[in-house]
Amino acid sequence: FARERHWPAGLGPQQPVARPAVPAPLHPLIGTAVPSLKGACFTLRLSTENPILDGHRVDGTPLLQNIAIPEIIRAALEITQVSNVTGVSNVAWLAPIPAGTEATLLITEASNGMSFEISSGAKKLVSGLVNQSPENRQKIRVDTETLGAPLTGSEIYARMALLGVDYRGTFRGLKTLQANAQQAMADIVAPVAAPGLAWSPVLLDIAAQAMMGLLGASGEASPFVPFLAD
Repeated sequence: FARERHWPAGLGPQQPVARPAVPAPLHPLIGTAVPSLKGACFTLRLSTENPILDGHRVDGTPLLQNIAIPEIIRAALEITQVSNVTGVSNVAWLAPIPAGTEATLLITEASNGMSFEISSGAKKLVSGLVNQSPENRQKIRVDTETLGAPLTGSEIYARMALLGVDYRGTFRGLKTLQANAQQAMADIVAPVAAPGLAWSPVLLDIAAQAMMGLLGASGEASPFVPFLAD
C-alpha cells in the first residue's frame, strides 16, 4: 500500500489548531458584554492587578471604591450608544466588593427611566438609578475663617492608616485639608488622566477623602463607608 499521508489544509501534524482570540476588555473596569434578555449586561474587571482596586485597601484587602460606580455606569451606557448620562442617584451599596469578585452589571430600562444592579451570583452588591437630565449645579461658598488648622497629606494618610484605610500611589492626592463640622476644603494633586476613564474614580475618591476632615472636626474617630447616596 502507498505510505502517503494526507491532511486537510491547515491541519498538518506540525500545525496546532488555532484557538479563538480572547476579546479585548471594553473598559478598565468593564470586561465583556453578556447576552441578556433583561437589558444591557456586562462582566466587570475587578482583578487584584487592577490599579484602581490595588490603590484602595481596607484592612489590607483591595476594594472597589464606591465612588467608582458612576464611571462604570457611564462607560457601560456609552458602549450601548447612550451618551446623555449626567450621573447616578438612589445608589445603595449593599456589600463591599473586594478585588477578585466575579461580578456582573445589568442595566434595565422602564417607563420612568433606567436602573442598574451589580451582583455576584445571586448576591446583589449595588443598585441605583441613572440620571439623564441636566444637573442644577450650585456654587458653594466656603467660610475659610471658620476652618481649622490645615493638615498635611502625610498627616492625613497616617491617621487613615491607623484606622485600617490604606491609600496607595495616585490615590494619595490630598496635599492639605482644612475643615469644621459643616465644611471641608482640600488642596489636591489631580491624577494624570487615564484612557477611558472620563469620570476618574481616582480623582473622585481623592475629593471624597476630604470628608475625613468633617468626621475629625465633629469628633468622629472611626472611618465611615457610604451605603446610600441620592
